[in-house]
Amino acid sequence: MQKKANLFKLIKSLSQTEKRYFKLYCGLQKGNSNYLRLFEVIESLEEYSEAKISEMTRDETFHSHLAVTKSYLQQLILKSLRNYHEKISKDAEIGNLLLNAEILFSKELFDHCLNHLAKAEVLAKKTENFTALVSIYEWQRRVFTTRFGPNHDQFKETVQKQGTTINEVQKINNYWDLLADVSSFRFQPDNEKDLMNHPLIIENNPETLTAKILHNHVLYGYFLINAQPDDAEERISDIISLLETHPDKIIEEPGVYATSLGNKASLLLFQKRWQEAIKLLAQIRNIPVTYKLKRNNKFSVRTVCRSYNLELEVYRDKKETELGSELIKEVQSYMDQNQPAIPEDYRILFWYQFANIYFLNAEYSQALQWVNQLMDYKKESWSTLASYARILHLMIHFELGNLVFIKYALESHKRYFKKNKRYTSFEKICLNFFHSISDTPESEQKQAFQRLLNQLFVENKETISNSALDAIDIRFWIEQKLEVV
Repeated sequence: MQKKANLFKLIKSLSQTEKRYFKLYCGLQKGNSNYLRLFEVIESLEEYSEAKISEMTRDETFHSHLAVTKSYLQQLILKSLRNYHEKISKDAEIGNLLLNAEILFSKELFDHCLNHLAKAEVLAKKTENFTALVSIYEWQRRVFTTRFGPNHDQFKETVQKQGTTINEVQKINNYWDLLADVSSFRFQPDNEKDLMNHPLIIENNPETLTAKILHNHVLYGYFLINAQPDDAEERISDIISLLETHPDKIIEEPGVYATSLGNKASLLLFQKRWQEAIKLLAQIRNIPVTYKLKRNNKFSVRTVCRSYNLELEVYRDKKETELGSELIKEVQSYMDQNQPAIPEDYRILFWYQFANIYFLNAEYSQALQWVNQLMDYKKESWSTLASYARILHLMIHFELGNLVFIKYALESHKRYFKKNKRYTSFEKICLNFFHSISDTPESEQKQAFQRLLNQLFVENKETISNSALDAIDIRFWIEQKLEVV
C-alpha cells in the first residue's frame, strides 16, 4: 500500500504553480489526455484509496491497464518538475550541464562539450560539489582521450585533478562516517577509543569549507553527548560563523544554517538562557528575508514554523502566557497567509501549543476551541498528541465547571485510549481522578488533588512516561489548585 500511495503523495506535494505547469506541459504533447484525467482524479482525493481511483476511472479507456498508466503518469510529473526546476539549485544546474556535455560528446562536438564542462567545473568548485567535480573531470578525460590520446598534457592534468578531488571526497566521507559513530555513542571519553585520539581530529587541518563545517559538527555532537555544553556551544558557534562568512553557501543550502541556529537555540533553551534563545529564533525566522529566499517555499515555511514552535514552547515552559498569547496572534496570521504551505506536523503542533498557552492564561474557551480541533483530527500518526489533548480537554472542562459533561466525556476518552493503545498508567490515573472529582464536594477537592499529586509523582513515578509529564504540565495545574482550593 505504501508504494502504491507514492503517486498520490507526489501529486499532493505539488504547489499550485507546479500543477499548472504540469497541465500545460501535458497539453503540449499529444496523447497525454489519459494521464491528465488520471492526475485530476487523484488530485481530487483527500486520502489515498485504490478502490476510489478504480471506481472513478472505470469508464476510462485506460482502466484495464491502470497500473501502467499510473507509472507513466509519475514519470511524466517528474519530467515536468525537472523542466520547471532546472535552476532550482547550483547542483541542478551542474547536472544539466553534465547532461548537455554527454549529449554533445555523443555527437562528437568536443569543443562545445568542453565549454559546458568548464561552466560546470566553475559552479562545482564554487559550491564544493566534489562528487560532481569527479564526474566533470571524468568527461574531460574522455574528451582528451578521444581527441588526443593519453599522451596529451591536458589529459595528465585532468587525471591529477580528478585524483586530488577523489581524495577530498574520501576525506569528507570519513568525516560523515565519524559523525555517524559519534551519533551512535561509539566513542568513550578518557580511553584509547576517545574521539580526541582519532587521526582526523588530531590532524585538525580541514581545508575546504565543507570539511571545516563537518569537523566542527563532529566535535559539537561529541561534546553535547558527553555533557560539555560550553565546548558544544563553541563548536556550533564556529559553524554559524563559518556559514555567515560564506553567504552563497547559506543561499544554496539554507537548511544547514537554519539547523545550526536551531541546534544552538536548543542548547540555550536547555540551559534556560531564554532571551539569547529567543533572539536566535527570530534570526531563524528572518533567514528567508535576510538571504532573499522564496518566502513561500517548503524550506522557508518549515524554518519559520520551527522557530515559532520553539518560541511558543519557551513561553509555555516559563509560564509567560501573555507573551505566548501575543505570539499566537502572529503565528495565526502567518498560518492564514501561508495556509497551503504549512506542514501538517506543525499545524497540529501549533493547535496543541495554542491550547496549552490559552489554558495557562485562563482563557478556557479559546483553549477548548483548539483542543477540540486537535481531537477531531483522525490520523493515527498523531494519536499520542491527541491523547494528551484529551487529558487537557478534561482539565479545561473542570475549570469551566462542566462537571456533568466530564462524566459523559470520560467513557469516550477511555475508548480512544484503548483503541490507540494509549491507556497507560498516566491516562488511567487521570481518568480515575476526573471520574471521582465530578462527584466530590468542593470541601474535599483539595484532598483529591493531593492524592492525584501523590499518585503521579510519588507512588507511580517509575511507570509514568516523562514525555506525558512534559506534554502536559499537570503538576503545575495541581499545585495551583492546591493553593486555591
